[in-house]
Amino acid sequence: MLQRAYLILTFSVLLYSNLLAQLVWPDYPDGRLYRINLQAKLLEQELPNNTWTSIGGVISENIPLSEFPSNTRTIAIEIPHKATERYLLIDCTNQIYHFDFRTKVLRRLDNTFYRGYNCFSTRFIRKDTVYSFGGYGFWHTNNIQTYFKKNSLEWESLHPTSTPPIAINQGLNAYMEKGDVFFSAYNRFHSDAVEAAKSSFDDDVYLFSFKTQEWEKKGEIKYEGIKKIFTDFAKTPILWTGKYFLIQYKDDAVIKMLVIDPFTNTVAIWKDEQMLFESQMNGISEEKPFDIYCWHDTLYFSQSTSKKHGLRQKLAISQIVKQAKIDGVLYGTDTSPYWYAMFGVLILVTILGLVYKSRLKADSNIELKVNFSEQELKLIQLLLEEESRAGIDSNKMNEVLGIEDKLPENQRKLRTEFIKELNRKLEKEYKVKDALIRKSSESDKRYSLYLLSDEVFYQLKGKIA
Repeated sequence: MLQRAYLILTFSVLLYSNLLAQLVWPDYPDGRLYRINLQAKLLEQELPNNTWTSIGGVISENIPLSEFPSNTRTIAIEIPHKATERYLLIDCTNQIYHFDFRTKVLRRLDNTFYRGYNCFSTRFIRKDTVYSFGGYGFWHTNNIQTYFKKNSLEWESLHPTSTPPIAINQGLNAYMEKGDVFFSAYNRFHSDAVEAAKSSFDDDVYLFSFKTQEWEKKGEIKYEGIKKIFTDFAKTPILWTGKYFLIQYKDDAVIKMLVIDPFTNTVAIWKDEQMLFESQMNGISEEKPFDIYCWHDTLYFSQSTSKKHGLRQKLAISQIVKQAKIDGVLYGTDTSPYWYAMFGVLILVTILGLVYKSRLKADSNIELKVNFSEQELKLIQLLLEEESRAGIDSNKMNEVLGIEDKLPENQRKLRTEFIKELNRKLEKEYKVKDALIRKSSESDKRYSLYLLSDEVFYQLKGKIA
């Protein structure tokens, strides 16, 4: 009797699992959701009123429903140069499917059986190869890096030549095509066998280079706000737009969002001043993977209140970025045990700067009323020595500012801020507006040159003479 009851229960669970077997993901033309019902073999599309409509049958190949998890999220990856084709990955497993909207054929690619260790891993495509970094499973997080090998239809592991983060899980993790690197920061470490099963966060920031196969530690998290937010992942949506991390949170009854740019190492805060969100969204879960998500250049979210009746809302990511206010840097260099030596170097540099400034004033006989910085004085002297009056180029300006290693976009921003501040001081000193001029190069209009206006230039040269 007991055996019979067990068989009935097992059959019921398998039947229920099969009935729930489906793949759901956002796609063209506007980020709406699609789903494949594997039991009915139907492709369905979400309608604006939060209902579904069938758009055709699906042909399935090599898909045993008994191996399909009943309740898990789907990670969709667009295949480069193949507009209608997708890789569909099932979270918490190594299952990888290929789907073609044109033929409506769904085919399982992998031969693997293993599952359960890579829940919430970071999946991405690089040079036509699918990767999976980190994850959680079997009561602990991991830092395993794997990729799908097409010729064997199995997952293989990478073997980095340096020490990776202690875990790659539920932090700031993303592949950045620019630079061909993987960014990883503030990951959650958890093991039921360590520290009474308490989770901890790794303050370190890392970059993995695919070219060298090495992890490089870039520094430590310095933005304290992120540490206050990352207390409960169930209530912390962490989204990657392809350029920014978006992290929603609630502060003094106001819905806000951190906008983190790992390229420029900046953190900005966006406030929901128009009250677009009626409440804070829950974190991404297996049960509700698409309550909030990014697709291309748009943020999508659903509110289950009576006001909006659960309808999906849209918000342009460019609008969020434009309205966000810079609030600090994400990370800085490590606190070194040799900080005493560094402090000594800082003092020495300060003294040398003061000596340099005093010598510059003495040599040029300029009585300055305004307190110019060392960089500003260095640039002024350089422009005065430039007898041809042709101006200096952006590379020379970057060298004066010490920003040669910054990204071009960041360099432009820093140059603009520097020029604005120097012009403010020169106007106060010489009553001339826009004393430092930027003009296009005569040989190539795409490039800019910097020089002093005639009035300020000859005032200064006259004082030197």
